[in-house]
Amino acid sequence: MIPALSIKFPAALLVLALAAPSARAAAWRFEGAGGSAHSFSTPLKIRQDGRPDISLRANYDTNAFGGDAPYYAWRVGRWTEEGGWEFEHLHTKLILANKPADVQKFEVASYNYLFLNRAFENEAMVTHFGIGPVLARPESVIRGRTYAGSALRLAGVGAQLAVGRRAKLAGGLTAVMETKLTYARTTVPVDGGTADAPHFAVHYVFGLSFGY
Repeated sequence: MIPALSIKFPAALLVLALAAPSARAAAWRFEGAGGSAHSFSTPLKIRQDGRPDISLRANYDTNAFGGDAPYYAWRVGRWTEEGGWEFEHLHTKLILANKPADVQKFEVASYNYLFLNRAFENEAMVTHFGIGPVLARPESVIRGRTYAGSALRLAGVGAQLAVGRRAKLAGGLTAVMETKLTYARTTVPVDGGTADAPHFAVHYVFGLSFGY
């Protein structure tokens, strides 16, 4: 069984991200962004009690600006001259586009990466390496059997590599443009079974950063 979780971000990750010691003065950055993602084709395997498995190469739509919530990301980081430690939350959606006959609907309407990042800056270029849990809220209709998730569930573990550029605006405000590669191995429930739904995507993110 996949445990349901309340919509609270793991406090331990935030503590680790912000508590890295340094003998030098630290700077703080708070960032918020929007954007979109392109999901690469990945294997999808659906298991349902008493029925044959459904296996296919899944193509997902993101619907970045529609649905209950648009695509978004935010993070908070503590920086020194050696680099930064960050906590990041990235929200996207997976909507199966190439549904076979037995799959009337397969969506993860809220697919959330929670990353602990190590980041490095070289002039205006910033690189982020992150790993952390994935929380998901799946919705599906498989062979006429409906599953409607009402809470986020721990679905697996994901990682990211992100490279971005920064352009100073005014005061402590900075514009951020970033490209990410993410990968996650995730399993979500369906009615009477589970679905293995790994996710591999490239993301294009634009936002603002405030530091002091």
